[in-house]
Amino acid sequence: MTQELFNTLVDDLINLILVFIGVFFSLFTLLYSFIVSKKEQLNILDEAVNKGSDNILIKRGHKEAISYIKDTRVVTNLILVLVVFLIIALSLNFVIKYFIKEFSKQFFLFKINFILLSFLSVLIIISLVIILKKYFKTIMLR
Repeated sequence: MTQELFNTLVDDLINLILVFIGVFFSLFTLLYSFIVSKKEQLNILDEAVNKGSDNILIKRGHKEAISYIKDTRVVTNLILVLVVFLIIALSLNFVIKYFIKEFSKQFFLFKINFILLSFLSVLIIISLVIILKKYFKTIMLR
């Protein structure tokens, strides 16, 4: 592999990581807003339950709101872990590109980065599966 091809590969990888960081930050803020909205709904339902309401719809809504918040919090935590690892991978790419001049050392660090990104790919697939399962569970008619 030539140095020029390697530099192009590192540049492309930096761009790809930046795209993923942006997407995950957007997804995190979206899910966070859903959690806040559901938390407000839960507070209203809490008041009704604490006043001794026997309405089955209120109790069901209360239970579903708690379940939704727990499920969504798992996904947001996974997204935060992904973002941290992506920032580490991005930092490693910047070190490879700007601070290491010897090609053999660059290539060694690139291999380590490749392993990290492979691990991230697995986490991304897992998070997508969790999100899709939640999506299909939510839109199913009862």
